[in-house]
Amino acid sequence: MKTHKTRTTTPPAASHALQTSDPHRMVVEDLTETICRFLPDGTFTYANEVYCRFFGKTREELIGLPWRPFVVAADMLLIESMLRMLTPKNPVVVIENRVHDGKGQVRWMQFVNRGFFDSNGELLEMQSVGRDITERVLAEQRLQEGEQRWKFALESSGFGVWDWDITRNTFFRSSQFKMMLGYGSDEPIGGAELGWQAMVHPDDLLETELAVNDHLTQRADDFAREFRMRCKDGSWKWVMSRGKVIRRDEQHRALRMTGTLEDISRRKAAEEREAHNLQLIVEGAPCDAVLEAIVCSVEAGHPGMRCSIMLADETGTRLHLAAAPSLPEYVRKALDGTPISADNGICGVATFTGRRVICADVLADPQLEPFHKLAEKARLRACWSEPVVSGSGDVLGAFACYRREIHAPDQMELQAITAAARLAALAIEREERRQALQVSEERYARAKRATTDGLWVWNLLTGETYLSPRWKMMLGFAGTDHLGKYQESFMSRLHPDDWPRVQAARKAHFEHRVPYQVELRLCTKNGEYRWFLTRGEADWNEQGEAVRMTGTISDISDRKQTEGALLESEQRFRAVFEQAAVGVAEMETATGRFLNVNQRICEINQRTRDEMLRMTYKDTTFPEDLPKSMQRMEELKSGKIRSYNLEKRNLLPDGTVKWVNLTVSPMWLPGEPPLRHVAVIEDITERKRVEQELQESEQRFRAIFEQAAVGVAVIDTPSGRYLSVNQRMCEINRRSREEMLQMTFMDVTYQDDLQDDLNQMEELKAGRISSFHMEKRNVAPNGELTWINQTVSPMWRLGEPPLRHIAVVKDITERKQAELNYRLELAYNQALVTHTDAFIIGLDMAGRFVHANAAFIEAMGYTKKQVIGKTPWEIGLMDAAETVRSKERFARLLRGEKNPPTDSRLRTKSGEWRSVELRSTGTFKPDGSLDRIVVTGTDMTERYRLQQEVLRVVEQEQARVGHDLHDGVGQTMTGIVSLLEALESDLQGEPRQQAQRIHELLRQSVAEVRHMSHGLSPTSVKYRGLVGALQLLAETVRTNFRTPCLCEVDPGFVIQNNDIETHLFRIAQEAVNNALRHGKPSKVKLSLLAAVKTAATLERAADKIKNCIKRLGKISHPLDSSQPHWRAADDQSQTPARSRRDLSLSL
Repeated sequence: MKTHKTRTTTPPAASHALQTSDPHRMVVEDLTETICRFLPDGTFTYANEVYCRFFGKTREELIGLPWRPFVVAADMLLIESMLRMLTPKNPVVVIENRVHDGKGQVRWMQFVNRGFFDSNGELLEMQSVGRDITERVLAEQRLQEGEQRWKFALESSGFGVWDWDITRNTFFRSSQFKMMLGYGSDEPIGGAELGWQAMVHPDDLLETELAVNDHLTQRADDFAREFRMRCKDGSWKWVMSRGKVIRRDEQHRALRMTGTLEDISRRKAAEEREAHNLQLIVEGAPCDAVLEAIVCSVEAGHPGMRCSIMLADETGTRLHLAAAPSLPEYVRKALDGTPISADNGICGVATFTGRRVICADVLADPQLEPFHKLAEKARLRACWSEPVVSGSGDVLGAFACYRREIHAPDQMELQAITAAARLAALAIEREERRQALQVSEERYARAKRATTDGLWVWNLLTGETYLSPRWKMMLGFAGTDHLGKYQESFMSRLHPDDWPRVQAARKAHFEHRVPYQVELRLCTKNGEYRWFLTRGEADWNEQGEAVRMTGTISDISDRKQTEGALLESEQRFRAVFEQAAVGVAEMETATGRFLNVNQRICEINQRTRDEMLRMTYKDTTFPEDLPKSMQRMEELKSGKIRSYNLEKRNLLPDGTVKWVNLTVSPMWLPGEPPLRHVAVIEDITERKRVEQELQESEQRFRAIFEQAAVGVAVIDTPSGRYLSVNQRMCEINRRSREEMLQMTFMDVTYQDDLQDDLNQMEELKAGRISSFHMEKRNVAPNGELTWINQTVSPMWRLGEPPLRHIAVVKDITERKQAELNYRLELAYNQALVTHTDAFIIGLDMAGRFVHANAAFIEAMGYTKKQVIGKTPWEIGLMDAAETVRSKERFARLLRGEKNPPTDSRLRTKSGEWRSVELRSTGTFKPDGSLDRIVVTGTDMTERYRLQQEVLRVVEQEQARVGHDLHDGVGQTMTGIVSLLEALESDLQGEPRQQAQRIHELLRQSVAEVRHMSHGLSPTSVKYRGLVGALQLLAETVRTNFRTPCLCEVDPGFVIQNNDIETHLFRIAQEAVNNALRHGKPSKVKLSLLAAVKTAATLERAADKIKNCIKRLGKISHPLDSSQPHWRAADDQSQTPARSRRDLSLSL
């Protein structure tokens, strides 16, 4: 319809009426809805107070303005198109659109727009009544998002989702639903337009429809049914469908139903394979065929797996291969005869220990080295073996599984092999019982042949019958009793139920000459029936007619009882074995009483075994579920169904209920009376609880979202705008929630990191990656940078447009700053360690090198490879004495004690000795325990060499000064004293007294000079000690005087008194100097011996040293080789032979 702009100078009558003061206007002003009127061109002519308050304008400001600026631009086309639909016949349209309120916020409004037309149908004015529906729209959006999330969660777990609008009879089927049936996610399902019934297998349709109708009519709380559905390729697939009506009208009629679809074809196939295997066992198939069927069943359920069964031989020492259809012939030959031992192969170990053995990688196991070539050739990388254990606990063999790749079995694979091993044990035990029974029958036959079986002869022409005495005795008669001579004597005692079998055997023998052998029951004399085995053969005349039949009869009642007991035992074992991991019960069909139950069913019902055996299934079933359970049982008993599955509630002793999944199977064969059945029960209470809690997932998700310790945001993928953020995301970005929702992630990302973020987003949107993880910087409002760890995941599924994604953000600013500080500190420490001249060594708790810096490596001549991992003592850095001292210092550090600095001599790789000052300390772990030993060293070799040179020069200078004082001034003054003594003897009186005084003064001067020469303390003694000084003196003699000089020092000799050391050195020095100057010795030997052991002898030794000093002080002329020298090694002075030219001084 076309609209025309109308210019008026006065408001229309309707607008004028609204603006007049009357009761109607007061009502309009008091309404909670917004009311406005506007012309066809959109100009306001009226607005009530609610409208003005909502949009933050006064009435005067609104009148004359257009309404379009208040509307969100994206909704403009919708509004205009809807307004164009106003006609005199359709004067009202309802529009829901977004507007900007007075605060600038976007709000959802619902406007009821009415047009006012003149008599010609011309649009004069429009009135709009609006109400705020923002909360409703947001709630609907949240509800839609919640539905999408739970549908996504269900499909992610492998369930298909369906939704049935019952009123319109339309279906929604999820992509997983379609893919489960072989269709594409967007491909329509063939035949779906005919209804869901067309997709269900005809044999399952009736029961499925009944189950759906029961739930629709509220006869059942929910719908759950297993049935077959047609796939795209025409095949049928077993599925489990569950559903529930989620909306009903006031009359409780179902309007909408939703549910899930689960693929159970693999479980059904496994159940069929298990049933087939058990059927083989029950029917008495050959053991080899049964074992091979078990192996094939496991392999079919686990593609890529190869299996074998190995059984112990009669000796119990080796395994022979019983079944391995998928293994190559050369592998079967290699495995056959494997020894049973604790260390040979996998099956051999499993059989020997009776425990499961798992090897995820055969080629990596050194114990399986003999099998490595075989495994590599056959590509058998993984193997695990389960022992096959009999009911009595004996290990019969082993069931093995192989994989071509490295693989550790999961729980399902272990359960499968455990069940297969038990089934194999059942088959093997049955075969053993069958063989034992066969042996027993053969023995019985031999025993029977040794005795006389009953004999009978039947004349087919006359009907006369001969029964031997033994025949009669078997029935309790005497051999002479007359039982009749015709066939009736036999037929009258035959059990009525056996007559058809006897008649069929006779017919087969007469017509097809099939050997006559039949088991039958005959009535004995006391009225009881006993089982007999009768065999016979007819005689034929020339015309091929049977004329006579002769046979024997044997009593097999005992064997029948054994077979009956065996059959009953096998049936019970089968029932328990089929569902060993769930509750299993053997039940009496007529009464519903529990006859035998396993432990799991007792746990599910929270009752003891004795309590369960006194009850029926009716006692444990919740009353509301009992009719359905009884109905299905009647169908089973009547033969309408072979088994049934039902979800129901069981009543516990405390009055609470537990949901169970019940599977019932008969224990009778077709045609037999329904005596017993097996019930398998699975506890599904938890599953039911999960389904109920699924409805609360939206609230929990919102709580987790807001309380998360990391920042979480939902982002619009095309624009990058934040749609939803939690509080932590706001704190990390230092902005309010309102500020964040007005920004994009590009606004808060640091420019240097933005391109990498955008590139990753493009990869995610293109489907090339499923998510991405990165570290980047965000910019705070004040310009500061915040380091974050960001993980981005899509919220769309494969094939859907990329609309939204979720970002999880963690603040890592402190970690980044710590990493930077650590790198700077590490670089500084490495530079410091690398460029220092000092040795820096790290040792572990065993004393092994863990670090050695460049200064140590260069100075000592070793490579790092030669020292790392070894102790200093192992590589020969020290001599024996230093090694002992070094280990003592190391032990003190381990005890937590400190070590003072010490000088050590270290041997380089080339054998050179270096003097090093060592300092050591320990580093500690956070718990206070010792972690490492750090040793630093300063190479003092050059310093010590210079010190020795200085000491040697000083010693020489002091020796020269002492020599000048002693031999120069001292000797001259001694000569003057001698002359003065002679002069004194010639003088008399006063001159003689003067000469005596001069003589005394000169003698004092000589003593003073000698004291001065002795008092010059040698520096070598001060810095080196007595031992070092003597060694230096010996070196000086060898160097300066070209005289061999040997210094022999007792290493245990220690002198604590510095004066005694000095005096001893001066004695040796003066004796050596006098000998060298006056005696010309060929060699000199200095000996320092520790002969003084006690304090008394030390005191005597000290006295003797003083005497020696005094004696040397009294020598007034030089010493030569003919004069005695002193030996201060014992309490006697010894004078060597005058003829020796060697000087030996012992201290």
